[in-house]
Amino acid sequence: MTSSWRRTLGNVRSFIGNSMGGLRGGTNLASWAVAGTLAYFLWVKPSQDLRREQQERAALAASDPKRYIEKRKPIPDPQETGLIYGNKNRDVVEDGDNQGPLTREASNLKIKDVVDYNGRWDWSSVQMTFPDEVFRDIKTTPIPLTARLEDRLAWKYSDKGDFDLKSAYMIATEVIRGVPFNGKWIWKLKILPRIQTFFWKCMHHSIGVNQCLLARGLQVEACCPRCHREEESILHMLRDCPLSKAVWHQLGKRVDNSNFFTLSLQEWLNTNAISKLHHKSSPLPWNHVFLFGIWLIWNDRNLCTFRNKNPNPSLGKEIVERASEYFFCASSSLVIKQTIQGASDGRSRELAGTP
Repeated sequence: MTSSWRRTLGNVRSFIGNSMGGLRGGTNLASWAVAGTLAYFLWVKPSQDLRREQQERAALAASDPKRYIEKRKPIPDPQETGLIYGNKNRDVVEDGDNQGPLTREASNLKIKDVVDYNGRWDWSSVQMTFPDEVFRDIKTTPIPLTARLEDRLAWKYSDKGDFDLKSAYMIATEVIRGVPFNGKWIWKLKILPRIQTFFWKCMHHSIGVNQCLLARGLQVEACCPRCHREEESILHMLRDCPLSKAVWHQLGKRVDNSNFFTLSLQEWLNTNAISKLHHKSSPLPWNHVFLFGIWLIWNDRNLCTFRNKNPNPSLGKEIVERASEYFFCASSSLVIKQTIQGASDGRSRELAGTP
């Protein structure tokens, strides 16, 4: 088992090195960690699952060939795999699927053997009948008429097919999901840059609450270090912990109060960050209060966790003061800028002799 694991890890490292022109520093710990994670998820785990399925399929093929064909594993969608393969030299029947009612010749067929010069499938060489859904999947697979290079491994998450460490890290940390994250609007929020960065990390589940640390393999306690009642997720830390909830009640939670404490994390962050409402009866925008609120709640949590400080009983008041200071300073700066710009435009018109 150890030698198999080392061989698999070596294959991944070799693929990474070849794709990147060779990794500088062969003992780079980050690249080894990524390679190890990829080796497990892309080779070792699928191989273990495949071995279990092979035993079941072998028994089924021996006892009931017709039922075996009907229950064959569907052709995998390339979009569901970490790697895309070349096609012409691949087996028509993949390794591990040749234990059914196939002749030796059929099980050794390559795709190039069953495709004619016009790029059409030639089924005369296939001595078995496929289920309809499998047959349709095969027929809809495009076959290139010409190929300048031999088949090779290609990286799915790169336009050119070359491996890159960034996408591998995103796979290893499960950042890549079915729906792409559109967060450009975050950088347009009129708030301090450090709060923008913190907000972006919250949307990406990338701040150091215990739930996120556990997901990355760190050995920490899952429960909230402040209330010790529930697992500390980002949403629990920012909103649902009794200490955080008390702060939001002090601030007079806004944006449809009926569901303020029931929205999912991204809905809650998004809805409040772009809100056009105001804080109570003041001209202070609620989104300023909200953004300073999540930032200062996070800071207060860290003081309690790492410096053994008591929770700030006046945190709600401090949030309003900080948000007000930023808002009025930013507004004053904008008024001054507009005044200077207006005076400059007037002076330019005067010099040009225009009214």
